[in-house]
Amino acid sequence: MSQEQTVTLSDMGKAVVVGDDEVVGEIAEVDERDNGANRIYVEADPDASGSVLSRLGWDETGSDHQRLDPERVEAVYENQVRISSM
Repeated sequence: MSQEQTVTLSDMGKAVVVGDDEVVGEIAEVDERDNGANRIYVEADPDASGSVLSRLGWDETGSDHQRLDPERVEAVYENQVRISSM
């Protein structure tokens, strides 16, 4: 399975997964930048644990999209984006 570390428009809709295989949301929007520092927005899973969301710095109040720091991306696979929650 090949892996990348840059999230692009083609990754929209993929599951966002933390190290313990908990799905925390899905890629909802990607604002691609010429310098490769794309802005990534995730629609948080309402069933994701509050402690994980808190470690990600995400608001639990039901905001539509949460910004994902590209530095948290560990790998991009065919069906998921794996991130660090630390």
